[in-house]
Amino acid sequence: MNIKEKLSKPYLMNEKIEYTTNQIRECEMYIERISSYINESGIKTEKNKDKKTESIINLILYKQQLIKEINTLYKHKMDVNNIINSLESELDKLIMKKHYLNYETWSKISEDLSITYQTAHAHHKKSIETLEKFYKKKKMQ
Repeated sequence: MNIKEKLSKPYLMNEKIEYTTNQIRECEMYIERISSYINESGIKTEKNKDKKTESIINLILYKQQLIKEINTLYKHKMDVNNIINSLESELDKLIMKKHYLNYETWSKISEDLSITYQTAHAHHKKSIETLEKFYKKKKMQ
């Protein structure tokens, strides 16, 4: 995997984080529904009680798994942030973070930083080359 592919991962991670966060909300909603159903209706038989309890436990376990997945995804985003932070130029870091971590377009980046579109691309290209060299050298050690 080259450096550009590594840097592009946060976009997909962000999509996964959003999707997983929605799944957590659904779990919480179902846990609340089942819990309130148990509290309001009472449990008539042990069999029903076991099913409801098992459902709640399974939902809680699933929620914990989703939270763990989100934490892993955030860790990967931090890894990309660390890769970008290995650049020396603060302008290069800012351009790369805006593009790869905030998903901003080149037009918006150049406008925000008061540089031309071409200058933003030139800094990006130089940063990619620098990072490629740095990580190839690091792999060889």
